[in-house]
Formats: sequence, C-alpha cells, structure tokens
Amino acid sequence: MRPLWGTADGFPRVTGSAIFSIGDDGFGERQLTPFADDVFNVSDTWPQPFDTVENWNTQAFSPSGNYSLFLKGNNPYSPAQNFTFGKYYVMDAQGRRMPPLFRGANDMAPGTDGRSYSYLTWGPAGTNRIAYGNSVQGKPVCHACVYLINPNGKDERKLWCAHDDYPQHEHAIEGIRWSGDGNSLLVYDDITRPGHPYDYHSANLYRINVATGAAKLVQTNVAAPQYGRGGDVSYDGHEVVFETNVPGTCDPHVTDQQVVCAKNLRTGQKVALVSPEGQALLGGGQMLLTPDGSQAVLMGVIANTGVAELFLASTDGTAIRQVTRPCVPLDPQALDEEAWVPVRLSPDGTRLLANCYVYQNEGTPNASQQVRMYIINLIDGSARYIANGLAYDWHVPST
Repeated sequence: MRPLWGTADGFPRVTGSAIFSIGDDGFGERQLTPFADDVFNVSDTWPQPFDTVENWNTQAFSPSGNYSLFLKGNNPYSPAQNFTFGKYYVMDAQGRRMPPLFRGANDMAPGTDGRSYSYLTWGPAGTNRIAYGNSVQGKPVCHACVYLINPNGKDERKLWCAHDDYPQHEHAIEGIRWSGDGNSLLVYDDITRPGHPYDYHSANLYRINVATGAAKLVQTNVAAPQYGRGGDVSYDGHEVVFETNVPGTCDPHVTDQQVVCAKNLRTGQKVALVSPEGQALLGGGQMLLTPDGSQAVLMGVIANTGVAELFLASTDGTAIRQVTRPCVPLDPQALDEEAWVPVRLSPDGTRLLANCYVYQNEGTPNASQQVRMYIINLIDGSARYIANGLAYDWHVPST
C-alpha cells in the first residue's frame, strides 16, 4: 500500500491509499487500485495502516497467488480514526475487482443479522476458504464468532463462538491466523470485563479445529492484537507464540507484564522469549513462527535508542540473536528513529518480508515518515531493498 497525502485543517494528512503489486526482486510494479481522496484501499480494518508499527497482517493472497483480498474503506481526512464505511472485495492480479464478498451496503456496520466483518484472512493451499470475525476493530458484539466463507461469497459457515457464563462480559474476535496445513485457526477472544485489572487489553487465545469447530484454550489474559503484538501458530498447529498480559505467565522469574511467550500445545511447556540479559523485548508488530515452530521472529527495541530491530528467537528459549541493522543511516542530531516490522516468512522459513519505518526530525515541524520494503535473509541478516511502500502480504510458491 502507498498513502495519498493531502492537507486537512492546514496540516499534511494521509487522505487516501492505493494497493500495488510488485515482484520480490523489485521489478514488475503494478498499481491495482486508484488513488482518491477519502478512499482507503487497505488490507483490513486496522485504523492506522501508515502511522503505527503494531499492524496485524492479514493473509490476503489466495493459495495460488492469482487473487487477493482488500478493503475499500471511506473515512474523512485520515485512517487514524476507525473506518465507518467499507466493502471487502477479491481482485485478480490485474486489479480487476470481483463482486463484493458480503451482502449489504456497509461491511463496517452491523447488518440485519447483527454482523460486521473484520480480520479476514485467506487459508493456505488446499483450503480456498476465507476466515473472518464479526467484530470490526475489536468492538464488542453480542455474539462474537468466527466464520468461514468461499471467495465467491457462498457457503458461509459459522465455525466457533466465544462463550462466557458472565452476562456483563463483552467479546470481540481479533487476530485470526491459519496454520500452514489449513487444519487450525489461532483466534483472540478480546474480553471486556468491568472492574478487571487487565481489562484494558486482555484476551483469551484459542486454537480452533477447522473441521469440527472445537476450541483448545491456549492461554488466558494475553495481550490482544489491538494493543500489542499479534501471535502466530506453526504449520501443524502444535506451537504458538503470543504476548502475555500478566507478569510471570510464562516464567515466574520474568516479571515484566508484557513478554513474548512460546507454548508447545503437545507438552504444555511455556517459555519466555527474552534477551540474554533476561529483559523482555519491547516492541510491536506481528510475531511470526517458522513452519516447524522452532523459531520466532520478533521486534525488539534497542535500549536507550529510538531503534527497533528484528530478532530470531528459539522457541525453546536456548538462543536469541539480532538479525537486522538500520535500513538507512541514522543521524541522532536529526532525531531520526527506525523500526523494523515483520510481515511474512517464506515457506522454508529462511527469508522474511519486512517493513522498515524511518522517522526523521521527530518532534519538529519538519517531521517526516517513510516506509521501505525489504527481503531479509535470516541466515546472515542481509537485506535486499524492494521499493517504498507498506507491504502486507507476500506470495511465495512452495517447492
């Protein structure tokens, strides 16, 4: 995605956005949707696609890579506010748009059936199904559920709904992720609990069996993607990585409130993924697991700097190493800051698509921001520049 810049109330603002495709060698760029004021062509309903490093990343590509999902949203001046109107579409590799995926005039507002649509994500090879939640941008609904639907908008199926014995609790579905084998979904049930000490951004995390709809509780009181890092699940669904919300959740010796945790669902073992000094890696962005679940890609803020780099951590807690360096020379005198954000791993887990946010002259009238896309080799840390823009998905054919 790339933003359209304009002026509102005398200040520069993002007033729209368009979607592009490009080869991961940096060639073959094609614009798939037009630029227009107050029209935001984006991957999902996340309210700040260009202003934050905490984006949850949808799986937008079809298994073949010939089609992709997108949201055409409308909102005055800036997407920094929640979208109030939008429709989801499937388009082909030339940008030709299919009919709307859902019935009704507005996918952002509850229809006659009480549903809105968010966190859409396309299943992997062998599925050709789209999973979604009925809670736009984490807003609580009466019955928070996960659904499956075909890309042509047919054969919709309710898969699983959050349940609570306490009527004062409200629920929202967030951060849906498919396992690579297509058998499982990782789902956040964001719960509003009046008076609860972790009410601000607390969720329960589940692994849902796609065939049966049966749910396995992974962890209670985790950080919801709206306010923290989105979790991920291994290819076969046995390993999960998430961000805790309660001190000592994964390791009683690690007392930070928000810590990245890996859990093996076969053994129940939980491991806190921290620096060699025992410090939690503070940061945002989507967390990613290698297909075998042995390693996780995490963003971490370097102490006493304005720099966030990417780290590769073993999910058994035995090793962690930094894999990125600043994507552009940084000038401390110009108040420059930088943040790497992981987007998608290659099927073999050796390469990573990532965005690099560069903030220049932060806190001054000349402040600016740029987002650059790279492919990173996780073995040696080398980074290959692709283009300017915000990457949100990568289709790499499996071999």
